Amino acid sequence: MARIFDVQGFGALSEWNGQFSSLSAIQAFQTIASLGSNSVELTARIWTQTGTSNTVFADPAKTESDASLLAGFK
Repeated sequence: MARIFDVQGFGALSEWNGQFSSLSAIQAFQTIASLGSNSVELTARIWTQTGTSNTVFADPAKTESDASLLAGFK
């Protein structure tokens, strides 16, 4: 990876709880590191009841748990 910027990385979006701690995610993060990346952005989804609602909530089936996020940081 060319060193154009100080931060060289990738973004990862979770679609379901446990995705960041899955074997495929861990393998992907290792591949990203082997390419010379020095950062990964982990994005977990949160939800609203409607498109105009200003209250957000975590859906246990879809929003990454703290444990899964921590596993993705390793």
